[in-house]
Amino acid sequence: MKLNKKEFLTELKSNRIDVNMSTYMENAFSFSDSFGTKYHCSSAKEMKARLELLIKESLEKWSYEEGYWISNIVALQETPIIEKPLTVISTKEEVKEEVSEVSLPNKPVDWSWIETLKNTKEDKKAFDEYAEEDYSIKLKRTMSLENMIKDFKEKLGE
Repeated sequence: MKLNKKEFLTELKSNRIDVNMSTYMENAFSFSDSFGTKYHCSSAKEMKARLELLIKESLEKWSYEEGYWISNIVALQETPIIEKPLTVISTKEEVKEEVSEVSLPNKPVDWSWIETLKNTKEDKKAFDEYAEEDYSIKLKRTMSLENMIKDFKEKLGE
């Protein structure tokens, strides 16, 4: 499915994006949120990263080619549901023990995206939200972006 910018932003179905304002922005990779903040991105990758932070949803299935946003997910055909009886393989206690032993893997830091950020209010906000949502690290937006990154690295233990 090939979509232009307006169709793509509409397809995301997010009330955090001002589709009409975004449509009239000249840069193909710029958009506006519902609060009037304008995001001027220099690439499709940067636009995807900022949109993901804004709408709190992965845009992994989308790519950008020759002026169009393309969904990389192929529609699934309907398959009949075959009902079979379920077999219990463990008790609640066994499951609780297994869950307590599992530790979540660390998500890799997107340093390439962080390097594209500038010392602007919008970029610092986006970085702070990224750090808090993905790593539970709260940063101070009153700091320079350079100091926010240093603080982020320290809190990560890098």
